[in-house]
Amino acid sequence: MITSAVVLERAALHQTRFRTPGVTPDARGVVLGQRGVVLFPSIDRVVAFLRAYGEDSTLDDLVPSLEIRRLVTPLKTREVMLSVASESSYRMDRIAGFAKLAGGLVFTGTSRHFVKYRDAGSPLGYDVGELADDNADVVLYHDAFEQPYAFEREIPLKVTEVESAKFMLWPGYFYYYPAKRELRFCWGQGSTHNLSAVEALTPIAALEGDLSEFRKRAKAQLTEGAKRLVIRQK
Repeated sequence: MITSAVVLERAALHQTRFRTPGVTPDARGVVLGQRGVVLFPSIDRVVAFLRAYGEDSTLDDLVPSLEIRRLVTPLKTREVMLSVASESSYRMDRIAGFAKLAGGLVFTGTSRHFVKYRDAGSPLGYDVGELADDNADVVLYHDAFEQPYAFEREIPLKVTEVESAKFMLWPGYFYYYPAKRELRFCWGQGSTHNLSAVEALTPIAALEGDLSEFRKRAKAQLTEGAKRLVIRQK
């Protein structure tokens, strides 16, 4: 992580010029880009954020613009970036509140450069003191660091018709169930239905690799009952 003595500057009321590309003050004077970004240390923190947000409100307004990418730093450490259309500072305030609970850092911007979103230290938001001269896919500016990242891969959200959750559920996918406002994880090939119609589930994220431990835990619920499941990145 690249540190600097002064990375950010506090935005001022009626300020109209910013060094951060693609940000402007909204109707409340809050610095806002076209997108909001939340940086998480691991995928389980993303799941925690989505679950908390969905329990309070609905994920339906986030899903159309939702993107999740795995990022790599120059030192080859990995983090996860969730990105959505910012739309308004009201929406971003809500996102920031749940992101904090899930251990995420919130930024706003439009293209490659994203600056820290507003907080109690700067109610109108921030601007960068100087743009990083870096060809990285994305650069995040916090009040204690600036960090360039490369995109390793995108966790797919727009899937094929077969994977659309109308009938089949695919192993390794997290699904949002709007009827009960909950997240579901599919550990094996399957489908979901009731006596009258197929339930609509929305795929929002996917895990790759060995799912054997997930299958083991899922099968154990049949004899041991439901238990808390914790996902950690090794």
